[in-house]
Amino acid sequence: MTNEKRKVGNYEVIACQRIGGEEIIVGEDKNAVPPERYICCYVERNELMELYTHGLASDGYAEIFEIYGQRITTAAKNAIEKTDEEKAVIGGEDRVITADKCRRISSEDNLINKVVVIDSNVFSPEYQLATHQLMFCTGGFGSQPNARGRTCFCTSLYDGHKANFYRQDVLGIIDADSLPKWAKPGYEKALQAAKKEERNER
Repeated sequence: MTNEKRKVGNYEVIACQRIGGEEIIVGEDKNAVPPERYICCYVERNELMELYTHGLASDGYAEIFEIYGQRITTAAKNAIEKTDEEKAVIGGEDRVITADKCRRISSEDNLINKVVVIDSNVFSPEYQLATHQLMFCTGGFGSQPNARGRTCFCTSLYDGHKANFYRQDVLGIIDADSLPKWAKPGYEKALQAAKKEERNER
């Protein structure tokens, strides 16, 4: 049994790091022209493919790792700034919501218009915070009772951004009355948006 090496075009990935929502890699192509033997780039991934952006090439091993280190440092600084803001919003309330703080779901639960708690392990370590976990579920095949699909469409109670998760990512449900103070404005906004969409569909 052989272990397949990860490839970026003709480049074999020799280093990679994910931080701050970004993945940064270094690749080597021993058959490339000398100035392009090594490459450092960002990876963007969707359900169908990987996209490699902002690639820089070099013939120097140390030089490419210097670029790699600089990009990791920048991503880490951005993540620190973002999470510091979120921790300040959370204040003295739970930074991470665990299973004992919510009601576990069964296959028969309808998740639409419910506040779901996403398992913190879904997120990279720097973003394992309640601000990323609390979502208002708006639909998707995975939100239905006895769901045939997996995907749940969600809206963040922290900043209103849209995100998709699998039903198995849902740790449980939290009642509106039990939400932390910082999440209640986001809940009211998401709930009103859902009610407006329901009226428009009638």
